[in-house]
Amino acid sequence: MSDSKTHWKKLQNPDYFGAWSIPEGQDLVLTINFVRTEEVVGVGGRKEQLPILHFKDKGVKPLVLNVTNSRTIEGVYGSPYIEDWTGKQIQLFQDVTTFGKEEVECVRIRASIPNAKNPEFTPKSNRWNGAVVAIAGGDSTIEAIKKHYTLSDKNEAIMKEQVLEQLEKMEEPVNA
Repeated sequence: MSDSKTHWKKLQNPDYFGAWSIPEGQDLVLTINFVRTEEVVGVGGRKEQLPILHFKDKGVKPLVLNVTNSRTIEGVYGSPYIEDWTGKQIQLFQDVTTFGKEEVECVRIRASIPNAKNPEFTPKSNRWNGAVVAIAGGDSTIEAIKKHYTLSDKNEAIMKEQVLEQLEKMEEPVNA
């Protein structure tokens, strides 16, 4: 017998991708095919024109694209134009939001490019010295830098050494 479970909403045969489409505790990385406005029939037969995101991935239902997820894609890829999103990958995950007075499951898009590797940060990097000064001055941390760059153990040790040197310089008395 399989260990996987079936969400009851999958049995309702919805036309669109929903939080129940994502395996519990996992993210899905999918590729955008196109976005267009389509007529969606909601609860009670109410018809509405909504933006629908279609995926290139086979067998994946389209996603009704809300404002939150649209803004996330814009932020990740730097363009508000849906035509620029074609072929881009997005990483979807289950979340919870408040709808009326009730908390409901929803689909969200991670605010980063899937599987993107951060650039290597080395003493030769243009921003290295500024980072050392910022850390010594208490305006940044090595952990904050690691969110945007890959920092090898060797380069992290070099950075810590240079931060200590910078702190010593800051403590030296100024001759008048």
